[in-house]
Amino acid sequence: MRRQVIIGDIHGCYDEVQSLLDKVGLNKDDEIITVGDFLDRGPKSLEVVEFLRNNANFYSIVGNHERKHLNKIYNYAQEITKLKLGQYYEGTINWIKNLPYYYENNDVIVVHAALIPGVKMEKQPQEVLCGSTSGERYLEQILKGKYWYEVYEGDKPVVFGHHCVDNPLIYNDLVYGIDTGACHGGFLTAITVPDFKVYSVKAKEDYWEAEKKKWQKSVVVNRPWKSMKWEQIENEIERFKKCEEEDIKKYANVLELWVKELKNSIPKIVKAIEQITKQILMDYGETGFGEVSKKHILSSFLFTCYHGRLNLDVVSKKCISPEKTLEMAKILDILVAENPEDLS
Repeated sequence: MRRQVIIGDIHGCYDEVQSLLDKVGLNKDDEIITVGDFLDRGPKSLEVVEFLRNNANFYSIVGNHERKHLNKIYNYAQEITKLKLGQYYEGTINWIKNLPYYYENNDVIVVHAALIPGVKMEKQPQEVLCGSTSGERYLEQILKGKYWYEVYEGDKPVVFGHHCVDNPLIYNDLVYGIDTGACHGGFLTAITVPDFKVYSVKAKEDYWEAEKKKWQKSVVVNRPWKSMKWEQIENEIERFKKCEEEDIKKYANVLELWVKELKNSIPKIVKAIEQITKQILMDYGETGFGEVSKKHILSSFLFTCYHGRLNLDVVSKKCISPEKTLEMAKILDILVAENPEDLS
């Protein structure tokens, strides 16, 4: 008999997937469906993705973690996954783009987080199905504080994940919650359909705690510091200074020195523009100033200087980030460290 083997939130726990499928006694005709959140937190997201992509009998739906990657919302877990997947990241995201937000057959409905009772599946908002923050808020609003499964009266059982529970949640033999916290050292759980039998295996360790410690410095170093605005960087520096990890504290100090050097270059940029303006006037006079200056890459600043309106505030409005400051410094041959690591 062909079964559907529905697996809860995998979160990169590849070894546990293999142990769980052994316990289920997987047959070659069985179909495997994940409830989403197969990425992030655990140690082997890439192995999980390859396992899902390379098996014709596997079906994956989108969870809120996959949706974060699609929407380029990079919290700590997503930043780690992006680093770990490296050259395979873009291909993985392109694959995820084509995944559905729910699975349905004659026996069961599978969603990641929730559904709106009484609404046809094709009309369900993706945000609700995958459990995004906006979807959860919307669901709370329309259900007035009740859990969706408490008012679900559909003809088909529903299997979902997302909401971590110590033991599988079985409500009225109609709704099954099977996220049992594998990545946090709990269990990875599956349920088979049509018999609705539950299987679980214990995770080897609290993977998420281990991964956070292992990847913390790499994530910090690889943040897009150059494109971030000064205030954002300075807030992050203060936060990192309070971190328990000495490596992070040291990097915060290096980052602080880098920011200081870049900001100290802004007055030098002002003086360099003033010098260029002065030189053009000396070489071409006032009559030729306009024609020569408009060809310069910093023409707007030269004209501002010519009219006596150039000051630190004017240039600072352009140099709102390391990236913008470095661009100006490079044009004017002002030497500054390209990256924080150049100072360490």
